[in-house]
Amino acid sequence: MDHRNKKNSIRRIYRLSKSGMTLMEMVIALSIMIVILTAILPLFGQIRSGWESSQTAADTMQNGRILIDHLNHNLVKAVKVTAVSDASQTDGYIEFENNDSEAIRYDVNGTSGYVEFGPVGDLCDLAGPVSRLQFTCFDACDLDSYLSPVSDVNIIRAVRVEATVTDSSSSARNKTFTTIAYLRTNGNSGSGSGSTTQTTYDYSNRIQETNIFAYDGEDNVQVPASSATPTNALGASQYDDIEFDDGTFHSYSVSSNSKYAQMRFVFLIDENESDVTQITAVFNGKGINTKKNDTDGASFYIWNDTYLNYELLEASADTESEVTLTGTLLSSLTDYIGGAGANTIILLAVSNSKKPNKESMELFTDYVKLEVTETSGSGGIYP
Repeated sequence: MDHRNKKNSIRRIYRLSKSGMTLMEMVIALSIMIVILTAILPLFGQIRSGWESSQTAADTMQNGRILIDHLNHNLVKAVKVTAVSDASQTDGYIEFENNDSEAIRYDVNGTSGYVEFGPVGDLCDLAGPVSRLQFTCFDACDLDSYLSPVSDVNIIRAVRVEATVTDSSSSARNKTFTTIAYLRTNGNSGSGSGSTTQTTYDYSNRIQETNIFAYDGEDNVQVPASSATPTNALGASQYDDIEFDDGTFHSYSVSSNSKYAQMRFVFLIDENESDVTQITAVFNGKGINTKKNDTDGASFYIWNDTYLNYELLEASADTESEVTLTGTLLSSLTDYIGGAGANTIILLAVSNSKKPNKESMELFTDYVKLEVTETSGSGGIYP
C-alpha cells in the first residue's frame, strides 16, 4: 500500500512539472521581461520626442512660408508705401496703400509675438511667433546699398523682408525666411524722365480674329475656372454690334435652365508687359432676367494669369438698364498679361443671375474697350 501511494505521488509531481512552470522558471522569465522593458522603454521615449520635434519643425516651416508668401503677395501690389521702420529695427513695421485705397500695415504684436496684418487700427495676428521682422528698403538706382534712414518713402522701389520664426522646442531650430518685393509704387505716374502713352483697344481698331477675339456661351457656374471658356466665337456681323458705344447690342440668350450667360473678350496688346503702368477695362451692356423678383444686371472680370483666376472689376446693381462697368489696375500688372507672347489680356462679362425655369436670361453687350498706359525709359523697376 505504501509502495502504491509513493508511486502515485511521483506520478502527480511528474504531471505538475509537465503542465506548468516552476517558481524558479517564473522568476527567471519575469527578470528577463523586466530587462527587455528597461532596455526598450527609453527608445519609445526617444521616438516620441523625435516625432514631436519633427512636428514642431514642420509647423515652424509652414508658419514661415505662409508669412513670407503673404508679405510678398501684398507688397508687390502696393500702390503707395506710406511708412516703414528703419532697416536696423528687428520688430519692424510697414504701412502701404492698396488698390482699394486702404491703409494696410504689417507689424509685430508686442503681446503674442505674432506678425499682425490688416487695415491700420484693425490688425489681426497672421503668423508666428517671430523673434525678428525686418524691412530693408532700396531705391531704383542701387539695389546693393539700402536706405537707412528712409528719408523719402517715394523713392522706395524694392523691399527686402526677413522674418525669423521661433521653434518652441529649441531656439537652435528657429527658421529665418527672406523675400524681396519689387514695387510698382510711389511715383509711377509722376514726372519721371520716361515717356507715357495710352492706347485704346476695341473691336473697331483691331483685326478681328487676329489680335482681338470675342466669345459667348453659358455655364452652370457664374465665373469659370478657366480662361478658355466660353468658346462660341462671334461671327462678323456680331462683331459689328460691339465695335462702338452706339446702343446696338450683341445679345446672348441662355438656352438651358439654371445657367449663366457669359461673354469673353481677348485682347492682344502691342506694349511690352514690363512697360505697362496702368490697365483700364470698360464694358457697356446689360443683363435681363424676365422672372419677377430675380436679379438683373451684369458683372465684369479680368483674368489673373499668375493666380489663374478671374478677379472682379465691377458688378452692376439689380437693373435692366444699360450700365457701364469699369476697372483700373495700377500694380502687379504683369499678373494680368499672359499668353505665349506675354501680350494677352482677357476680360469676362457675366449675367448676375441664372436662367429661371420657363423664363429667359439674356446678356447684352454694346461696347468693350481696353486702355493700356505705357511708360518707357523711366528707369523704374517692375516685377
